[in-house]
Amino acid sequence: MKHRPLIALLALSLFAACQETGDERCAREAEEADRQCPKTIDESTRIDSIRYRKEGNKFCYFYSLKGQTDEELKAIVNSPDNKLRTLQSLTNAAEMRYYLEHSVTFEYIYCSQTTKERLGIITISPEDYR
Repeated sequence: MKHRPLIALLALSLFAACQETGDERCAREAEEADRQCPKTIDESTRIDSIRYRKEGNKFCYFYSLKGQTDEELKAIVNSPDNKLRTLQSLTNAAEMRYYLEHSVTFEYIYCSQTTKERLGIITISPEDYR
């Protein structure tokens, strides 16, 4: 009977040790999402892969675009309106709440499906969404 509090404390310690860290959760969920890639989003957009980089606490989304010239696509990707729409989509998505609460940075890397040239990068940092 005297050992019940000690056993309870030990059990609680073991349970806590089995829990994922934030980095582990992000890495696992990125890996799970990446298994569904490549995935067509619409007629001009495909998501090729998703990665989590512990250094920098960052999700990286790799997209391929088609349907217009590379110059036209660069103008779209790099427009301030596109970053604003991306930020709004991110902050309005309930499934992203955990990552926002844990100050994750999101990087969206766009390449041409035709030429493989990098078209642009949108980075959303905690400073952008707080």
